[in-house]
Amino acid sequence: WCNIRGAGVGLMPTTETADPEIIDAYFWLKTPGESDGCSQTLPDGAQCPRYDADCGSEDSLGTGPNEPPAPEAGQWYDYQIKQLAANARLSPSSGVESAGTKIFELNSAVGMSIVNTTTLHALSVNPFVGRSFYVNPVYSKELGLSISSAEGQTKATLEEMQDVPSAYWLDKKAKILGEGTGTMEGILADAAAKSPPQLVTFIVYNLPNRDCHTKASSGEICCNKETHWQWNGKWELETKCDYSAGGTCADGLAEYREFIDDIVSVLQKYASSVPMILVIEPDSLPNL
Repeated sequence: WCNIRGAGVGLMPTTETADPEIIDAYFWLKTPGESDGCSQTLPDGAQCPRYDADCGSEDSLGTGPNEPPAPEAGQWYDYQIKQLAANARLSPSSGVESAGTKIFELNSAVGMSIVNTTTLHALSVNPFVGRSFYVNPVYSKELGLSISSAEGQTKATLEEMQDVPSAYWLDKKAKILGEGTGTMEGILADAAAKSPPQLVTFIVYNLPNRDCHTKASSGEICCNKETHWQWNGKWELETKCDYSAGGTCADGLAEYREFIDDIVSVLQKYASSVPMILVIEPDSLPNL
C-alpha cells in the first residue's frame, strides 16, 4: 500500500508513553504529507518511473474517483496531508496508559513478546527526556502550502501541526552536506543556534537497493544498475536498480559507506553542541 486511504496523524511527540520502561517516546518518524510512493500516472500526466503495483491498490489514495494522483515518494502530497489532518488524533481521548495497556494485551494475544529493557535503561538515559524538539522550518513551510487552500477544522489542525517536530529523512546524498535547513548540516547549524540547542531526529535511509520489493521507495543506491529508455512525455534515459541481478553488492556497499562517511563527518562537527538521535529506517531492515 501507499498513501493509505482513511489514515490520520497520531499523537504529538511526547515522552509520556504507556510504559516508559520500554518506550522512550512517541515521535513522528514518517513525515506526514510526504508521499509514500507514486500513482502509475503522476500529477503532471507523465508515467511514474518508480511505480509499484502496491501503490495502485484500492486502499491507496490516487486510485479512487476524483482523487488526484500521488507524486513520487518524498514529494509533497496535498490531498494526503488534508486527509491526515481531517482524521487526526493529536492527543489521547482516554489516558495514554489505558491505550498502551490495550496494545500490550493485543501483542500478547497474537504471540508477540514484549521485551523488558529495564537493565539497558539502568546503563543509559532516555535521550528524549528534558529536551526541546527541533521543528524543521522547511516542513512548516510545506504545511503552509496546504493551509492556504484548507478550510474549517482541517485548516486548524494543519496550523497546529506546523509546530510539531518530526524526523528528517537522510534518503539522498544531497541532503547531508550544505547550508540551509534542507540538509543535515544546515539543520544542525540551525538547532545549535537555539538556546538551548534543540534535539534533532534523523532517519538514515539509502541502503543499497532501497526496499527490495517496494520499487516506489526513495533512495538512490543500487547493488546493480540497469539503464533503459522511459517515456515521460518524451523519451528519457533512466537508471534503476536491477533487483534480479546476483553478486555481492560490493559496488553498492562501497557507495553506501561513502554516504555514511559523510553523515559521520557532520555528526563529528556537531556532536558536542547539538543533541541528536539517528534511526535506521525501520521498513528497510526486514527487507534486507
